[in-house]
Amino acid sequence: MLQIIDDQTISPHLLYNFYYSILKKNLGTKERQEIGFLLMKIVREYKEGIEPPSLDEFHTQLLQILKVEEHEKANYPIEISKQLLLSYLNDDEFPIFDAVAKKILDKA
Repeated sequence: MLQIIDDQTISPHLLYNFYYSILKKNLGTKERQEIGFLLMKIVREYKEGIEPPSLDEFHTQLLQILKVEEHEKANYPIEISKQLLLSYLNDDEFPIFDAVAKKILDKA
């Protein structure tokens, strides 16, 4: 499946898709949970008065969870973090996620 996605030419944006990155890194359950907890941690800190990180800082944290090594970072552009944060916008169930994701994206 990875080869099919890598070889496709229909939409290069698919290569920057957050879920594709998880598939490519073959992450276990623990790492996938850590990704979910990342925004929750930022929301908790925001409620305590700590400003959310910049998009670059958020992306760095995400790459650490994905266990992306320095020489691989070019294969994981900031678009991955943008797509992840955009997925939280207009979240009717958890509007605070929406607000924090928007603040991070606004710092780009």
